[in-house]
Amino acid sequence: MEPPEFLLALVGIFGGTAFLLSPAFIVKTVLQHRERMASMKYGVEGSPALQEEIRRLRQEVAELRETTTRFDMSFDAGLARVEDRLGVVEQEQSRTRYTAPSSVDTIEIGRR
Repeated sequence: MEPPEFLLALVGIFGGTAFLLSPAFIVKTVLQHRERMASMKYGVEGSPALQEEIRRLRQEVAELRETTTRFDMSFDAGLARVEDRLGVVEQEQSRTRYTAPSSVDTIEIGRR
C-alpha cells in the first residue's frame, strides 16, 4: 500500500524547509558560541587594558572641558574690558560732539 500523496507532499515540504534552514541554524549556533567566548574572555566590564583606555579618555575629556571653560572665561573678561573701554570712548565722543567749547577749553588748546 502506497502512502497518500498528501503525506508525501507534507514530508517533502518539511524536509525541504529543514534542508534550506539548516545553514541559518548553523550560523546562529556559531555566532552564539563566539559571543559566549568573547564575554568569557573580556568579562562583563571588559579587559583591564580597555578599562584603562576608557579611564584615560575620560580624564582627557575632563581636561579639555576645563581648558575650554578657562578660555571661555578669559574671552568673556576680555570682551567685557573692550566693551567698557568702548563705552568710555563713546561717552567722550558724545560729550565733545554736543557741547560747545568753553573759553577755558579754547585757552588751553591755544597753549598747547
